Amino acid sequence: MSLYSVLLFAHILGVVVWVGGSVSLQVLGMRVRSSADPQRMAALATDAEWMGIRVYMPAAGVVLLAGIALVFTGSWSFQQLWVALGIVAFAFSFILGAAVVGPTAKKVGERLASHGPEDSEVQASIRKIFLASRIELAVLIFIVFDMAVKPGA
Repeated sequence: MSLYSVLLFAHILGVVVWVGGSVSLQVLGMRVRSSADPQRMAALATDAEWMGIRVYMPAAGVVLLAGIALVFTGSWSFQQLWVALGIVAFAFSFILGAAVVGPTAKKVGERLASHGPEDSEVQASIRKIFLASRIELAVLIFIVFDMAVKPGA
């Protein structure tokens, strides 16, 4: 077994955890939203934040680090279109999380404690988080397509 094979396995496993988890959260989010139960929605948002910090962020880190190592150990280059697109899409995902999802989740947590899950601002912020997460999921799916098809390779 080569180093490249181990890195590729880590990269793919990280993607499976990150993208698969994002798909699952979106499906749960749609189900909970259709119930029109603000307490369920607030609980899901709280759980999603917990998962994001403890599962998705580490998985994303593995994806990034293993991906960079794959470029160095394989016959790839950062100048190749599909590698560059992957890095740009990853950066977009990171910025979206840091600029929108993280601060909004913090705001939800603070407001939940003082106003409860029925508060209209809490619910609007939760909808904002799930919209940003859907956008991120679309970007993640694009990255999977990009890595599988390798345009310009």
